[in-house]
Amino acid sequence: MKKILFLLIFISSTLFSQKERWDNAPKVLVDLYKSAYEKYIKNDIQESINDLTIAIKIDSNYRSAYAFRGQLYKDQKLYSKAFLDYSKALEISDYNSLSTLKDIGYIKFELQEYDESFKIFNKLEKGGVDVGTKYMKAISAYYLEDYKTAIEGFNKSIIFDHQEGNWLGYKGETKACYYRANSKLKLNKYQEAIKDYNLVISREESPFHDKSYYERGFAKKNLNLPYEIDFYKSCELGYEIACYQNSSRISKIKLPDPDNILKISFKKLFKKAIYSYEDNIYQYKDLVLKIDKDQFDGGEAQSLKIKASSITSKYEIVRFTVKNACVPSIITTENKNGIYRQNSLLIENDPDFYGDEITYLTLLNFNQIEYIQIYEDECGITDIDLIIEFFNN
Repeated sequence: MKKILFLLIFISSTLFSQKERWDNAPKVLVDLYKSAYEKYIKNDIQESINDLTIAIKIDSNYRSAYAFRGQLYKDQKLYSKAFLDYSKALEISDYNSLSTLKDIGYIKFELQEYDESFKIFNKLEKGGVDVGTKYMKAISAYYLEDYKTAIEGFNKSIIFDHQEGNWLGYKGETKACYYRANSKLKLNKYQEAIKDYNLVISREESPFHDKSYYERGFAKKNLNLPYEIDFYKSCELGYEIACYQNSSRISKIKLPDPDNILKISFKKLFKKAIYSYEDNIYQYKDLVLKIDKDQFDGGEAQSLKIKASSITSKYEIVRFTVKNACVPSIITTENKNGIYRQNSLLIENDPDFYGDEITYLTLLNFNQIEYIQIYEDECGITDIDLIIEFFNN
């Protein structure tokens, strides 16, 4: 919403003001431009483009229409059309040329013309401090396989003490860290790459978790460090190449033997867990459990929470296996910042309906987790058996 508001303000304060600033366009052109703008804010993009096209037919040198239509084409990913409009706008006048040139740079990048995009952003970088320009120069260098220049650019564009209005944003910064890690990996700087992959993996909702685990595992392998767990986690997150030893399809990655195993029978838990009125919790062996008392006493509980620190504080990697669930069980983890993640486990269900496939849930950075919630909406959790395996990374 903020992005849309900013764009509307930007259009209002720059594109509309172009008439007064430099071109003295006739009223018919300005009216068409205003009509296009009004249709744009109503998300009627094609009609907006039609108005701008009519304006251009009336006056083929009406720069404002070319610049605005170029922006609309760019937003629609019609990059070739956008490039022609931006180029024509620059040909007509150098007004706002840096912004137009930046847009052309983005288009060249999207068209995978990385040499051209690098030249444009390299030129623009020399004239300002915009971190977005520095990032685009860096990512262009990355795709040109100039990894040293890419790292220098990523270093300049990743600003952890964020300057309001001049940073890449949380997702953009995460992306920059990922590609900086890849650049270091390409240069065989494995230790430095691992540090960046650690950072990317630590960030919530990162779109690069699956690949970062794999690339980090690859770096560890080259340092003769244990790497299988990272490949396993990457495979589990859906990055198929990580599912096989040495990236081949001969033997599938398996976790090493666990350092410790905890088996929990929920039937025993329901019989033997002790309730603390003072703390409003149940305890079973060393486990601290949060569960609705009425449901627990009635044997009809749909879910329970296990305090993570009561399972272990020694291991970073924990794998859960749920058995005897009648439908896929759900495990939700809550970290110490109150952020939840949800995972489904389809494990040893009715073989006639689901087959015999076993899927595991592996949690890395386990010590950052506050609670693990297990719930089974269809049949309840009474008959579930839980196996928890612990690994050293």
